[in-house]
Amino acid sequence: MGAVFLDGQSGVGEIMITFHQYIEQLEKELRQHPDRTEIIAEITVHMKEEMSAQNLPEKEAMAIIINKFGSPQELAGSFRQASLPSPQQVKVLFILFNIGVFIVGMAITFGHHLGSLSFFHWAWGALAQNSWWVLMTYTAYWILIGYHLGKEFGSQGKKLLTETVRLTILPNLFFMMIVLYGIMPIEWFRSFLTAPFFGACLVATILFYPISQAGFYLGKHQAL
Repeated sequence: MGAVFLDGQSGVGEIMITFHQYIEQLEKELRQHPDRTEIIAEITVHMKEEMSAQNLPEKEAMAIIINKFGSPQELAGSFRQASLPSPQQVKVLFILFNIGVFIVGMAITFGHHLGSLSFFHWAWGALAQNSWWVLMTYTAYWILIGYHLGKEFGSQGKKLLTETVRLTILPNLFFMMIVLYGIMPIEWFRSFLTAPFFGACLVATILFYPISQAGFYLGKHQAL
């Protein structure tokens, strides 16, 4: 094996990293990992055991260890990858969150118009007064979907983004259908449906996928 330097570059020659330098570099690479302390402690024990079992000078022992464990950058990368949720888990998480928002919105709607609890009347009034902020926040949520998938999964996240957006938007389409077909009276939403706001909602719905794509490319660029 070639030389292993502190910056992760390889070349020909002797090993240029000691045990303590290896651990320091690994700590640096894992500085944002939530389990950094536990990982460093475990790797330190394993490496010391390996060095003790080999009964070789540090230079030769580190050559064997690095060949087994990889460079600090490679080892840290494997731990970061292992800590990431799977693409399927991310897709399910976003879909469930959107369904949760939909259910909360429906509960407030029915609670305000058919119920007597003051909380629902208060929540409905707050949403009506801040409808534009609600729309902007929800639009930002779609940007977040794309950004997260682009940052965590890179080019492989493009198909996942399409699937996620397609499934996530189903509750929105369902809501539009039950209002258009009169299952839920449109009069209930008069306080929301001013002409400008209705137009903005329509445009936002059409642009949800392009907006999430923009977030995807931004996240993908950040990951490079």
